[in-house]
Amino acid sequence: MADGFHIINGVAVFFGIPEFMWSGIFGFITTVCAGLIVGVFTSSFLKKREERIRVSGLIFEKRVEVQRQLSSLLFKRLLFDSISVNDPDVLKLLEDFDIADTHSEYQRSVVFDSAESCAAFIRQFRELFYENRIWLDERTRNQLSVIQ
Repeated sequence: MADGFHIINGVAVFFGIPEFMWSGIFGFITTVCAGLIVGVFTSSFLKKREERIRVSGLIFEKRVEVQRQLSSLLFKRLLFDSISVNDPDVLKLLEDFDIADTHSEYQRSVVFDSAESCAAFIRQFRELFYENRIWLDERTRNQLSVIQ
C-alpha cells in the first residue's frame, strides 16, 4: 500500500477522502481550468475588437470634424452677395456675350472682392486641407485636390 491510500469497507480512500470525491474534485478543477482558458482567449479577442472599434470611432469622428471644418470654411467664405451691374464695361461685356438682361441682379462670391482676399482664402483652404488630408477618405481628398 502506498502512503495515504487505504480501502475501507470496499471504498478506496486516499488521504481520508473517498475516490468518488477525488473524481469530483478533479472534474471541478478541470472545468474551472478549461473555463479560465476559454475566458482568457475570449476576453483577449473582445478587448482587441473593442480597441479596433474605438479607434475606428475616433477616426470617424476626426473625419467628420475635418469635413465640417472644410465645409464651414467654404460656406463662410464663398457666400454669395447680390450685386447690380452698373459698370458700363461690364454691361457691354454682358451684352456682347448675350448672357442675360441688364436689369437683373448678379451674384459673386465675397472672396472675389480683391486679389488679396482670394489669395488669403486659397491659402487658408490649402493650409486646412494639408493639415488634415490624412483624415479624409480617398474620394473627398481627390475632389478637394481638384477644387484647388
